[in-house]
Amino acid sequence: MKTKHSLKLYITAISALSLLALFGVFGVLHAPTKTYVQQLLNPAPRKVLSTAEGRLFDGRPIKVIKVVSSSGLFIEIYDFSKKTIHPLIDRIRLPDKNDGFINFNGAAVNLVLFDVDGDQQSEIIAPSFGSNLVAHMNVYTYNVETKTFELKNN
Repeated sequence: MKTKHSLKLYITAISALSLLALFGVFGVLHAPTKTYVQQLLNPAPRKVLSTAEGRLFDGRPIKVIKVVSSSGLFIEIYDFSKKTIHPLIDRIRLPDKNDGFINFNGAAVNLVLFDVDGDQQSEIIAPSFGSNLVAHMNVYTYNVETKTFELKNN
């Protein structure tokens, strides 16, 4: 009786593994399925364009990263007050998909932390270009109440 049960279990396991192998071969050979599985397992890769470091109003060190992916151009702000964990404070989608540069203190840069309005708080300056190559100067300031970065009004 025990041998019969073991045989059934063995046949079931071999059948399941064979079916899994068949799906695996189909996934590798069938291009649309292969692409779908790759995108599912590895979402759109992102490329780091630049980084800048500074401090929030309360003295916490932050790191700002400008990244581009297939879904757009982003600024990510991380809290660097702890040595091992760097939580994301905010993620901002820039209005344009094309990276831009400005001349800042004699250097071409695409991301700057600088106190624009003299309030002792650095703003994030992230230039970009629209689809018609219209330049935009995106300036973001930290809102203490909402604890997020907001587009600065002129």
